[in-house]
Order: sequence, then structure tokens, then C-alpha cells
Amino acid sequence: STSTTIVGTLPHWRVLFWGTYGLFSQVVLTELYLAGVQLCGVIVPGDGETAVSPPIQSLKPKSNPSTLPLLNPFVNKSILQVAWTKDIPVFAVNDLTADETQKTIRSLQPELACVACFNKRIPPALLTIPTRGFWNLHPSLLPDYRGPTPLFWMLRAGIQNVGVTIHQMDENFDTGDILLQTAFKLNDGIRGPEADEVFAKQGSGLLLAALQGVAEDKIVPKPQPTGGSYFSWPQTDDFQIPTTWSARHAFNFMRGTAEWKQPFHIYGPDSDITARFAIEFDPEAKIKRALKWNGRDVTIQFNPGTLHVTT
Repeated sequence: STSTTIVGTLPHWRVLFWGTYGLFSQVVLTELYLAGVQLCGVIVPGDGETAVSPPIQSLKPKSNPSTLPLLNPFVNKSILQVAWTKDIPVFAVNDLTADETQKTIRSLQPELACVACFNKRIPPALLTIPTRGFWNLHPSLLPDYRGPTPLFWMLRAGIQNVGVTIHQMDENFDTGDILLQTAFKLNDGIRGPEADEVFAKQGSGLLLAALQGVAEDKIVPKPQPTGGSYFSWPQTDDFQIPTTWSARHAFNFMRGTAEWKQPFHIYGPDSDITARFAIEFDPEAKIKRALKWNGRDVTIQFNPGTLHVTT
């Protein structure tokens, strides 16, 4: 693993980790810890700013962290459990612009901040606190697929050759100078959570390599190429699938986005159905009619290939 090859050559920088409660952030935090990164704190988004919620608050376990999984299985799967069991302080932030937030983050004395899936824009006043700035682990090959959910849009475009980017953060989303990138291929039919783990593992290794490379002056940040693309959150219409797609494309899109729990509208000249789940595909098969029903299952002709789904 990356942790065994890089340990011993990492800089002793105080790193402040920013993430959310999902698997992606959890895996990255775990990998950084196992590699020996000096983590001075974890920042997660709060429940939202209300009249009574403080701008930033320390999150502490209500009982011994090692017994938490027995009491609350959800916590066991989150970034909180990872941090608490390793004695890393955790803070939930509701107001990123508040003086108290700046003061708390300064008190942690971070030399570098590493972001893996934080869902709020970080203001310029915070970006300058770590002496070495902020780095973001973005799950696409920038400048393509900027935005909050690149995996969804890559699957929608039928792209299996994907990648991750480590870049310096500026005031805009996913536009800062690139430190490192790596490309890899997603397997057919990979589910969203499995893909998140693949991206997180690849990204963690790249982040460790960036730490090592920048510390040794072997990596020079490069401005992003002009162009690129930005996609926001998907809407209902983005779950429509034309039968002009290949069966492989439709299968991979349905499997990879099933966790969104949205019905898929599959349409063509002789097809108009709402499907829930993709079972299998045949990349070359042809059927006599556009649809072949079997109870609630249906096989649909795509171009090329057939897709077997549940309605």
C-alpha cells in the first residue's frame, strides 16, 4: 500500500483535514493517518447555520470512542469515528466567515490543509491561514469535470477512463494549480460506493506522493489548461437514458448512480419505460423487438447490445 512505501519520507507538516461524513473522506483520512501524516484536526460541515448554532464547535464522543460502534453503527462508518479513535480533534463549522472560525483554525496551527469532498466554498480569509495553503483531492482529471459530483457526469458521458487530481485551492471551485494527476479505469458495473473507495485510495496515494514531492522541491504547481468543464448537481432529467447509447454505457450509468435512488427513464422510437435497476448487459446481442418482457424484468435493445433491467 501507499503507506508502506512513503512512510519515513513524508514532511512533518501539521495537516488540517477537511471532509464530509461519506466514505470518500473517511478512506482518505484513514490512509493519511496510516501513512504517518501529522493530522492536527478534522473539519466537517455543521448541520447548518441557525440563530442558536455556534459558528464552529468541537465534536466529542459521548462515550469511549472504542465502544461507539456497539452503540451507534452509523458513527463507526464515519469520519468522526476514525478521528476520535486516533485522538484527532474534530470541529463542525456552520459559518466559515465568522471570526471565531478563523480563530479556532489558527489555534490548530496548520501548515497545510487537505480537502477531500468538503461541500462548502472556503473563503479567502481561511485559505491563507495554513502557511502552505490548501490542497484539494478532486475525483476527475482537471480541468474536466469540475464541480461537486464528477463521477455522476463521467458515468453519464460513458467515460470509464477516469482519474484524480491534487491541486492547490483558490477562491473558485476546482480551478487552482495542479500538483499531480493520475488516470485509471473503472470496471463495468461498479457501484457508486465502490467507485468512491477506488477514487479515495488512488487519491490518497497521490496526495502522499504530492506531500513528499513538494517537500523535496520535485513538484512545481502548474496552471490548469484552458477550457475544461463544470457540472453542478444532477436534476431529474439527467436520469434519462436514450436507447442510442450502448448497452454497456447504460448499464454502467445505472449501476454507478443507483445510490441516488432515482428512477431511470429509458426512451427510444419503440421504448418508453421507467426502470429501477440494471441487472446485466450483453455488448453485442440483438433482439427481434425493442423490448422483451419477462414479468417485471425487461430486456431492451440499445445500440449496440441489450440491457436487462427491473422496472
